[in-house]
Amino acid sequence: MVVNVSSLSVPLVKSPQVMGVLNLTPDSFYDGGQYQDVDAVLFRIEAMIEEGADWIDIGAVSSRPGSQSISLEEEMKRLTPIVTRFRSRFDVPFSLDTYQSEVLDWALGYGVGMLNCIRPVHQNPDLVSILAQSGLPVVLMHMLGTPERMQDCPEYEHVTQTLYDYFETGLRELKQAGVHEVILDPGIGFGKRLDHNMTILRDLHRFLDLGAPMMVGLSRKSFIGDISGARVSDRLPGSLVSAIYAYQKGAHFFRVHDVAETKQALLVAQALCGEPSC
Repeated sequence: MVVNVSSLSVPLVKSPQVMGVLNLTPDSFYDGGQYQDVDAVLFRIEAMIEEGADWIDIGAVSSRPGSQSISLEEEMKRLTPIVTRFRSRFDVPFSLDTYQSEVLDWALGYGVGMLNCIRPVHQNPDLVSILAQSGLPVVLMHMLGTPERMQDCPEYEHVTQTLYDYFETGLRELKQAGVHEVILDPGIGFGKRLDHNMTILRDLHRFLDLGAPMMVGLSRKSFIGDISGARVSDRLPGSLVSAIYAYQKGAHFFRVHDVAETKQALLVAQALCGEPSC
């Protein structure tokens, strides 16, 4: 299947896009608290770029299940030393994982290349206004509830159709507001049980009918541990299998912790499969 992504100003067609995750948080589920100073963070960014990252996804607010929100001031405090230095030091683009319009507006002055918002961006008039005026690509992700409570007994009558309807509505409302460069993310693990996650991944190709590229965040997620019993630190094999499967189902962007390994796996999958959905 060929997806019409000609309007998106980021490269999608030639190869899958690997986004290296940079968590500037003390409590993220995998790498929280690893980077205690600016030099360590910049070194990590450089390492991911050398490993083949096409994008760096920067976030300062944890979205793991049960995590608490932080103040705008604290988010800015965590982001400022990195965002203000990024474009002068690195050639790859960076996306910003935030739902604060003030943060996005500020980051535009430092060359942010994409908004990666875990909350319903089409329901935030301030974010929509900034996106429409700037032309910035945005990720429309599905999450049931909030990170604090999203895993408290999530229920769906038909999970794939629920997400399809959510994306269809979001795309329509964003387009009507002048936001045309939208990437869809089904939000694996965000308000979903194991059976929900499995159904969504098996049905991932269905969302291609909406005419927008797709992003997935599967790296070291809890569903891999639910299936295999592996701890977070031992979930690389399951992460790679999941990424390859999602690529075959039509995903374009892959938000990952293990850049080199994922990049190699996807390049081999691309060589073997040719077009996605092989």
